[in-house]
Amino acid sequence: MFSRQYNFSSKLLFFIFISILIPFFALSFFLKTEIQDDIFEEKQDKLFGLTRQLDHHLDGTFEELIAKGNVLSSSRDEQIAYLNRELRGITDFVASGNPGVGVGYYAKDLNAVLTYGPSREFQHTVGISIEEDHEGLIAMATGEDRVQIGQLVRGNIMNCMHPIHREGRVIGYIWANETVSKVQAQLSEIMKRVYLLVIIIFAVIYLCVYFISKNFLRGVNILKKEIENIIDKPTSRLPEIEGDLNIIGKTVNNLVDNNCYMKSHIRYILDAVVSGVLVVSNNGIITHANQKFSQLFKKSGSEVYGKQARDIFGESVRNVIDGGLLEDKCYEGEELNLDNQIIRVLSNFVIDEQGQRLGLILIFQDITLIRQYQSDLREKEKIVALGEMSLGVAHEIKNPLTSIKGFTQMLQRPTLKENKRVEYLQIMDEELNRVNRLLNDLLLYGGQAPLKVKAEDLLSILDDLLAGHRTVNPEIAFEKKILQEGIFVIPLDKYKIIQVFENIIKNSVDALDHVENGKLMVSLAASDKHIRIFFKDNGKGISKENLSKIFNPFFTTKDSGTGFGLPICYRIIEKHGGAMAISSEEGKFTEVSIKLYRTVGE
Repeated sequence: MFSRQYNFSSKLLFFIFISILIPFFALSFFLKTEIQDDIFEEKQDKLFGLTRQLDHHLDGTFEELIAKGNVLSSSRDEQIAYLNRELRGITDFVASGNPGVGVGYYAKDLNAVLTYGPSREFQHTVGISIEEDHEGLIAMATGEDRVQIGQLVRGNIMNCMHPIHREGRVIGYIWANETVSKVQAQLSEIMKRVYLLVIIIFAVIYLCVYFISKNFLRGVNILKKEIENIIDKPTSRLPEIEGDLNIIGKTVNNLVDNNCYMKSHIRYILDAVVSGVLVVSNNGIITHANQKFSQLFKKSGSEVYGKQARDIFGESVRNVIDGGLLEDKCYEGEELNLDNQIIRVLSNFVIDEQGQRLGLILIFQDITLIRQYQSDLREKEKIVALGEMSLGVAHEIKNPLTSIKGFTQMLQRPTLKENKRVEYLQIMDEELNRVNRLLNDLLLYGGQAPLKVKAEDLLSILDDLLAGHRTVNPEIAFEKKILQEGIFVIPLDKYKIIQVFENIIKNSVDALDHVENGKLMVSLAASDKHIRIFFKDNGKGISKENLSKIFNPFFTTKDSGTGFGLPICYRIIEKHGGAMAISSEEGKFTEVSIKLYRTVGE
């Protein structure tokens, strides 16, 4: 941060200075790197040229030279001394023609330096073996040229190594090196001239920018002072300024006019909204409240504008505001009870074009009458549902009782034959069983027995059910698929869940009757919060008309049954805190989806 003693002009000049200085430093670094690379490349070309010259001079192999000197049976040291005498002249000659350069031969089989020219300086190195980290070993192993820069025998050098190839093998290598300090000295001389040129160019550019910016900043300072006046008095305007900067003045005046217009326009729009609107800044200050808000909360605009929102409202509204400002939490329908009113609150962040949060907007809707109407409607729906169920129960019980009554009268005939009596008694028993099943289904549908919950493995339950149906219905393909891996152990009432799964599978089996290549796919997906199970068959499907009725008691498309199967399944899943849904397309498929949460009743 700049201290207050710096004015706007100084800051601008400083940034101009930095904007020029940084590119020049970058340019200098780039030039230095490029020049250094070129010098190093030039040196390497020169040094490798010397190694090839020495390679050309070496006629044959080291073994042939040793044989020629009749020292094959001599010791290693004597052989090295002989080779040194034979080759020292050429390495000294090459070194003398290239001051500062060191050259020499290295024998792989003898593992020793044979010559190192100029010998007057480096004769003491003859017979020495190179270290394990020396890259000459790599040159001999790969048969390729190597360059090593670092601390070696004669200090910090650039060492270029050329492997000696004879008769299809590498017999050693030739090196030529030069101290890095000499290369750096050459680089330093070049860079001095580069830096001098850069400084001269920088000085010329800076002086030009300085004088131009000074004239420009005089007008900028005038604009700055006038804009500061506008901040204090939003309705004021900038005076005309000489020169091109007058365009900025006109633009600012247009922005002020547009801003005033937009503020008025926004106020009229918000006041026309039928919901209460409150706008709060990031620090909790109320910046706007429309007329509907004032009507809901009995607070005029003058009472809330510029005030801290937390000081105006009760705890419930404060929690919504704090949730947005402190916890980055938006509400999508929080209902609050305020003075015998039910108020729905929706909140969202006010975001500018750069994605920065400017504050929080809250919308308040009075839904007291809506909730009252919904409550009355639910009561009426309950009465209608109870009436429909009563009619259904009466109808389902009346038919078998009528049959039983008729057969009872017939059994009282003295002339009734025994076989007819047995037949009538059997029919009466079936009708009584039908009534009994209906009453059991009613008890299950409306029962309040608590769940017997414990951790169960859904995979194991489904595997057992599918295995049994594969045996009974071999013509149907029963398959299981894991859509999302995870833990499938979940708390539930095992026997009630088995009842649900069994009912769904039986419905699928019925739907697959007479279907070629019938298939039921059971898919599972696990997450941290819940497990989803999907039962999908390629059976005859369900019509759109019937799909909306399948969870209604007494509705069934089967010849036998009470229509309580799916409603009871729905109730069981609902008691587990889960959800159950069915989708279908007639003639193509039916899919039942079930969601079970890891916390029962969630």
